[in-house]
Amino acid sequence: MKTEIEIKFKIAAHESEIDKLLAKDRSEWNDYFPTLIERYLVGRKALQWVLSDQDAILTDDYEKQAIYECMCHDSTKIF
Repeated sequence: MKTEIEIKFKIAAHESEIDKLLAKDRSEWNDYFPTLIERYLVGRKALQWVLSDQDAILTDDYEKQAIYECMCHDSTKIF
């Protein structure tokens, strides 16, 4: 079983990967980037749930911002 420190480190690793993807110029993004970010967010939320005594983990500001960036990218493909 993982320790609390190991789980927190893994959450930080997920956030680091998300931050790297979000830092790239949007012209470099391909269609897989939003999906990859969403998968990291799901993993991050699952790890947060493991550390929490709550039944559900609500969306926090970090997740909202990442989702917003993905939606902005997806909306540019419409036009």
